[in-house]
Amino acid sequence: MVVTSIGHPIAVPKSNSDTHKGSYLMDRLCQRLEIKEKDYFGLRFVDNTKQRQWLDLGKLIIKQCKDIHHLIFSFRVKFYPADPFHLSLNVRVLLYKQLKRDLNHGRIYCSSNEIVTLGALIVQEQFSDYDENIHTGDYLANLRLSARQTDAIEKKIIKKHRERTPGQDPIIVIDEFLRITRNLETYGTEPHYVKDHQGVQMYIGINFSGISAFISGKRTQHFLWNEIRKLNFEGKMFIAHIGYMDTSREVESQGLYGYFRFACTMANT
Repeated sequence: MVVTSIGHPIAVPKSNSDTHKGSYLMDRLCQRLEIKEKDYFGLRFVDNTKQRQWLDLGKLIIKQCKDIHHLIFSFRVKFYPADPFHLSLNVRVLLYKQLKRDLNHGRIYCSSNEIVTLGALIVQEQFSDYDENIHTGDYLANLRLSARQTDAIEKKIIKKHRERTPGQDPIIVIDEFLRITRNLETYGTEPHYVKDHQGVQMYIGINFSGISAFISGKRTQHFLWNEIRKLNFEGKMFIAHIGYMDTSREVESQGLYGYFRFACTMANT
C-alpha cells in the first residue's frame, strides 16, 4: 500500500488493513502531517473498474479495496472551506497545493487574466523574487501551471512575476492565491458530467455555496443551499427540488442524468 499527499509519497506505519477501518489510516496520516482539521480531507483510490473512489472512513479498508493490486491512496482535500483563513497554516499550505493541482488539471476554470495572476503567484512562491541574473530566457518552459497554458500566457506570467514587489513572505503569496481562488465559480468543485432532460451535456459541481451547472466552462445555473429543499437519487437521475427565496417563483425540480452517486452523497453531507 502506497499513500501520497498531493503528489508526494508519505511514509505511514504499517497496519493490518484486514482489521482497520478507513478512519484508522486517516488518523495516522493526519497525526504524521500534524493536521487537526482532518474533516476537510479524504483518501482517494482507483478501484478495479478504473473508477476513482473515496475511502469510506467508517468501513473496513479491506472490504473497499479487495483484490486491488498496487493499491495507492491519495490524500486530498475533499471539502473545500468557505473561509480558508480560519484554518491552521499547514492546512492552508495543503489547500494551496491542492488548488495548484486543480488549476493544472483544469478543474479550476477561470479567465486568461486570472490564469496569469494565479500563475505569477505560483511562480513567486516557487522561485521567490524575480532575479534577472537567474530567471533568464523562458524559465517557465518546463513548469506546467494551467491546463490552458500557452506561450502568450507564459510571457504575461513572466512579466507579472518581474513586476511583483520583492521581499514578500511566501505565506502572504499563498494567502493571496487562496483569496482569489476561493471566489472563483469552480472553487472546490469536482466535475460530474451529466445531461439535462433535453439531453444537453453539461457538468455539475458542488461546493460550499451550493450546486452549479456548467456548459462549456460557463456557469448556467447556481442553486444556493438555502434554496434547495430536497435532494434524491433515482436510478441514474439526480433530482434537486428548489424553493426560491423569491416568493414569486414557484418550487421546481431539476433532474440530471449521469453516473455521479458521489455527488448526491456529498450534497447530503
